[in-house]
Amino acid sequence: MGAMDELIDASALERLRNQLRTASDTAFPAVARAATEVDGLKLRQRVDLVAAALIDDLPSVYGDAATIVRSALSDPEFSGWTIWPVGEAMTVLALASEIGTDFEDGLAMMADLTPRLSSEFAIRPFLARDLDRSLAVVGRWPEHDDPHVRRLASEGTRSYLPWAIRVPELLVRPECTLPILDSLSRERAAGTLGP
Repeated sequence: MGAMDELIDASALERLRNQLRTASDTAFPAVARAATEVDGLKLRQRVDLVAAALIDDLPSVYGDAATIVRSALSDPEFSGWTIWPVGEAMTVLALASEIGTDFEDGLAMMADLTPRLSSEFAIRPFLARDLDRSLAVVGRWPEHDDPHVRRLASEGTRSYLPWAIRVPELLVRPECTLPILDSLSRERAAGTLGP
């Protein structure tokens, strides 16, 4: 088993569980079970297992789940590789929601999470669901104060992103992300891009 596979192990999941328990009144039993099931799995399998466990444990209403995750973000230690499945779970919940604004808030959640670990994989289902609606949000990120969010705007919208799901419309309309790249290029040339 490779070192990458060990990035999400039982101890990392116990930390994640404790951080989420501190942010809510939920015990997160599915995450506890996942901690006993990750051994022997590849990294992507671990991400999928933990994301499914989070979906089981978090409230099914996206807004309620988002409140817990944003509360957990107040802890600077809520970071690292376990953020990947958190982003994946929040994407599933946001896209399953019948509340129209949860789509945009789900993308905002990806911007909130990405300074802790990039959400470039988790934004892909948003892009696949409604590319133009997603780009209306992501297109504002090149001016974001955080360099990780600016990077998310370009990396997350790449036509070909390794390990990520394909977004067929990005392959058909690759020019649709040019405004993002142009904005980042202008900011860089003007010296206002920051770190």
